[in-house]
Amino acid sequence: MGVKVMTGTVCVFVVDSGTFASLESGTRPRAPFSHDLNLLHLAQEAARLGQRVSFLAAGGEMVQEVRNLFPSVTLLDEVPLNELEATRIFVFAVSPRCLSQTMTRLPKGSARQGVLVVPAIQWLEAPELMPRDYLDELREAVIYDIDQVICQNQAMAELFASLATLAGGSMPQRRILVAPCGFPPEDEPVLNTLAGCRDEIRREMDVASANIAIINAGGVWRWTDLDVFLDAFVQLHRERPGNRLVFFIMGLRQQDNSDHEAFVAGIREKIANNQDLLVSGALRIIDDWHEAGALLPRYIHGADLGVNVSKRTIEHAQSFRQRFVEYARACLPVINTEGDPMSLGPFRSQMLCVEAGTTEPYLALFRKILEDSGSMLAGLREEAKRLRSDLRTDKNYGPLLTQLGESRAMTSYERQALIDWFTDSASFASIKARRGSGSNAKPILRSLRRCLNLEERRFLRERPELQRLDDTAFLYAVYQHFLFRAPDTVGLATYLAQLKRNGSRVKVVRAIATSNERRSIGMRPGR
Repeated sequence: MGVKVMTGTVCVFVVDSGTFASLESGTRPRAPFSHDLNLLHLAQEAARLGQRVSFLAAGGEMVQEVRNLFPSVTLLDEVPLNELEATRIFVFAVSPRCLSQTMTRLPKGSARQGVLVVPAIQWLEAPELMPRDYLDELREAVIYDIDQVICQNQAMAELFASLATLAGGSMPQRRILVAPCGFPPEDEPVLNTLAGCRDEIRREMDVASANIAIINAGGVWRWTDLDVFLDAFVQLHRERPGNRLVFFIMGLRQQDNSDHEAFVAGIREKIANNQDLLVSGALRIIDDWHEAGALLPRYIHGADLGVNVSKRTIEHAQSFRQRFVEYARACLPVINTEGDPMSLGPFRSQMLCVEAGTTEPYLALFRKILEDSGSMLAGLREEAKRLRSDLRTDKNYGPLLTQLGESRAMTSYERQALIDWFTDSASFASIKARRGSGSNAKPILRSLRRCLNLEERRFLRERPELQRLDDTAFLYAVYQHFLFRAPDTVGLATYLAQLKRNGSRVKVVRAIATSNERRSIGMRPGR
C-alpha cells in the first residue's frame, strides 16, 4: 500500500507479530492470547469514536492504519513509525518494555500519551514465572512513558499500584482507569445465530438431549483447579456410573507452554488412568489447541455449563478471565471458584460458586446438578442473558476511551518529580544517557536504592506545592509534618547547609522522616 502521513489524533496499538499478521487477512483479526484481544477491542472502540487507529508489531518499523476491525478488518495505509505526524499520539501496549520502546521511537516533539493496558499479570501464577527484568522495565516506563493505566477491575488496579511502588516508581490513582474486557457489539448477530443452532451444535458434539455438557475453555494452566475438578468428576462417575454429566476439555496440547508442562502431564496421567470414561464418552478431549479454538465458539453454545476454576493464589484474586467472557457471550452458566473478582460482582448470579482445593465441594455441586429438574440451570441461563450486554465493549471501553481523550499527559514537572527520586543513584546517569541516545537496550536500573517508605513518598508527590517553596519554608513544612514542631536553630542551619551543598530535598525528607526523634514519636511517617 502507499504511504500516507496521518494527522489529527492517532491511537497506535502495539501487538505481537501473530496478532499483527492476522490483520493482513482482511477477515476478523485474531489474537493468540487474550492480552492482545483487549487491544483489538480497544482499537475498535477508538475507531467507533472517530479516532484514527493504527497497529504496530512489537519491534516493527511500519504502522498499519485500519478503519475498523469487527466483524472484519479494513486496512488503509502504512507509515513509518518515526515519520508519524499527528497533533496527538496515544500509544497502547500490554508490556512496559514494548510501551517504552515505542514511545522512544516516536517523532521528536510529538504530543504523546503512553497507555499501559493490564489485562492480566500472568506471571503471578507462580513467583518463578516473574520475568527477571519486569520491575526494572516497569520502573523505567513509570518514570518516562506511562501516562495512564487500564486495568480490568479494582483489585487489579490496586495490585498494579503496589507493583509500581515496589519497582520504585509511583502511579497516582487518578491515572489508573478501570473497565472490564468483553466483546464488541458487532458480535451480537453471530452470537444470536449460534444460540438458535443449539440443538444442531449438540448433535455435532454427540451430546444427548438428557446429558449435561460441561466445557473447559481456554486451555489447561497450572493456576487452574482443573486437576481437583477432574478428580471429583472421575469420583462421581465411580459413585454413579453412567450419570448424565459429560466433560469437554478443550486445548490440552499447547505450543510454547513449557511453564505448564508438568501440570498438563498430570492431567494427561489422570485421563490415561480412566480410559473407560473416554470410551463411554463421559470425558471428551479436544487435544490440539488450534483445533479446540476453532470449535469453541460453537461448542460453548452447545454446552450447559462452563468451568472457570482457579487455585487460591494472588493471581486468582485479581484476575479477569477471558474464558469467563467466552462463557458470558454464549449466556452460559458457570462453575466458578469463590474469591475471584467475577464471583464478587453482579455476574455471581449466573454462577454456581464452589471452594477450590478439595474434591468434596465439587462432588456436592455435581450431585446437586444431577438432582435438579433443570430449573436451576435454566434460571442461571436467564441471568446470563440479562447480564451479557454488561460486557459489551461499547459500554465499557467506549466511555473509558472518552475519559482518556479528555485526560492529559503527565507534565514535565510531574515527570521531573519522579526522576528526582533517582538522581542520587549512580545508574541513573546510564538510564538518562541511554534514553537520550534512543537505544533499545535493556534498562540498567538494578542498582537503584531501595524505595522510601510509601508515606514518605506520598508526602512530596501529593503535595506538589512544596516544590515551589524556598528552602526555609520547605524545612518548616517537613518538620511540621513529621515532627509536629517548627525546626530548631541548629537543625534548620544544618539542613539549609545540606540543601545548599547538593540541593537534594529527597535526602532531607529521608533524614527527618527516619530520625530518632520521629521514631520516638511512635508513629509511622506521614500519619
